[in-house]
Amino acid sequence: MSMNRSIKQFEILVRNSTRKIFQKKDNLNSDQKMAVSIIKKSIVNEDSQLVAAPMSNRKFVHLNDIFITINETLIEIVNGKYSYEIEIPESQMNDIKKCFNRTLERRLHTWERTITNKRAKSLSDILETLS
Repeated sequence: MSMNRSIKQFEILVRNSTRKIFQKKDNLNSDQKMAVSIIKKSIVNEDSQLVAAPMSNRKFVHLNDIFITINETLIEIVNGKYSYEIEIPESQMNDIKKCFNRTLERRLHTWERTITNKRAKSLSDILETLS
């Protein structure tokens, strides 16, 4: 059993090492770094509203007075007074989209659990009234 664990740990070490070696480094300027941070923090915030438009492949985040539009390589951040359009490298954009999709999926699973629980309760109530 410990041999399998050692092999697994070695595989993880090799995978992480090769990922670091072959990963293309994106040198982001300060505006891009701030934009990526703003977007990721906004996406994972429980109060944010996430909307995906599958036909145009755009994603939207709304948090308080901040509106964010995520396109292919362009991010637009609007706060009511100012509007910023910032181009983001593809690898960083993929990370942002993965973060968005994971968060949206997590929220959908929460809704599904709530719906299932309410349906079970309602069916239980109906059965009880018929008994």
